[in-house]
Amino acid sequence: MKYAIVLDSFIMEKFDTPEEAYDEGRSAYEESGLFHEIKLVSDSAKTIND
Repeated sequence: MKYAIVLDSFIMEKFDTPEEAYDEGRSAYEESGLFHEIKLVSDSAKTIND
């Protein structure tokens, strides 16, 4: 399982640890002003760039 940053039901990026996902999600929020969820996803889940 991986941890993902999710915006409007789209997986933006995946990470190995929740800390990495949280830090990146927080940075994304500060940059955009949009809330990014952190969710647990399967290893095979596709990101928006895949």
